[in-house]
Amino acid sequence: VTAQGCKQMSLTIDQWCEKHNLSRSTFYKLRKIGKAPRIIKVMECIRITEDADREWCTAREAEAMEAA
Repeated sequence: VTAQGCKQMSLTIDQWCEKHNLSRSTFYKLRKIGKAPRIIKVMECIRITEDADREWCTAREAEAMEAA
């Protein structure tokens, strides 16, 4: 449940990597250079929300358009 009270799905890092066909090491490389999706911590678990995933996709698409 988000702060606004809306239900939202979230993914583990492994689930997110599988969804985008990326390795876990690539996720951490992206994180190191500030290009990984935003994460939230729930106790000891790291999760990536639907909103963070969508924002990440939009940002990567924008980068691709600028490079073209």
